[in-house]
Amino acid sequence: MIFRAGRTGFFRKVILLVALLWGCGSANANAARVADEEALKAAYLYNFAKFVEWPASFDGGEGPIELCIWSEDALDAPFAKIQGRSAQNREIHVKQFAALPESRLACHILFISQSPEHETVAEVMAALGDLPVLTVSDREDFVANGGMIEFKNVAQHIKFIVNIGASRTAGLTISAFLLQLALEVRDSEK
Repeated sequence: MIFRAGRTGFFRKVILLVALLWGCGSANANAARVADEEALKAAYLYNFAKFVEWPASFDGGEGPIELCIWSEDALDAPFAKIQGRSAQNREIHVKQFAALPESRLACHILFISQSPEHETVAEVMAALGDLPVLTVSDREDFVANGGMIEFKNVAQHIKFIVNIGASRTAGLTISAFLLQLALEVRDSEK
């Protein structure tokens, strides 16, 4: 009887240890999944810089491609890794803003994270008007509200939707190659 009680206590401890490790493993798996999503979004942004053409009147096709990240959170390492890389024979500069500057926003690509308030995002989109700034976000209904590219999590995979009408209004040309990779292409004006 003492032997059984000892084994029962042992099995309880093993079950508790397995449950704790399983819980830690799922937390680590979740953190790894989020990190993988951020890395994939950063890779997409880098490739968007390769496959989007800005009007020559915007910057003359010279100087760096300015990638602006609007996020109240710290800049994730994958986005920082884009800094200094090259697209279209131009260096990419990454800037992060917790709040957008009051002066003119000098960006080629503006990535709007989930953290800014919805009203503020709507104001910024209205202020951008038809400026040739590629707007990208992982916010729900971003494309439906005038954004150009929206990241979607589909079955644990990051995909994207393109609003070709909004990009056309801004004078941007998105390559057919990029459009073929899109989950969906919509044609609605801003």
